[in-house]
Amino acid sequence: MLFNGTAKGSFYVRRISIPFYKNAGNAFKWQYNGRWTPEKYAAGEKITYPRATFNSDITSHNFLDSDYWMMPNDFLKLKNIELGYTFPASMRFMKATKMSSLRLYANANNVYAFINKMRHIGIDPETKETSDYSYVYPITTTLIFGLNIQF
Repeated sequence: MLFNGTAKGSFYVRRISIPFYKNAGNAFKWQYNGRWTPEKYAAGEKITYPRATFNSDITSHNFLDSDYWMMPNDFLKLKNIELGYTFPASMRFMKATKMSSLRLYANANNVYAFINKMRHIGIDPETKETSDYSYVYPITTTLIFGLNIQF
């Protein structure tokens, strides 16, 4: 098993602060539910996101650089695990089939993040912030099953 993690890290999420970049796209649920509205403000509700706007001008007040867009990316992840079993050569079916070795195994990569402070916004903590928005896509979990036979 391989565990991977970090502590006291940070991730600048300003790039995902523009849900309707170039007047298109979709807002994340956390953006929509936490957005500022006059009604929420008047009712004293918790506001966790600026007002929704189609304005893609990143110099508008919604998208100014600030520590508001800095989030902790502390995480602990089971990065890789492999389980396998090698059958002893002395087993009857091994001798009958003239196999000298038989191994069954399973391997998984990017298994599960036990701690992920960015889970609520849908970002994998190992994702690198880029200008092309590729960090919006999750890191893929890979499962491999195998059989190794030697005669």
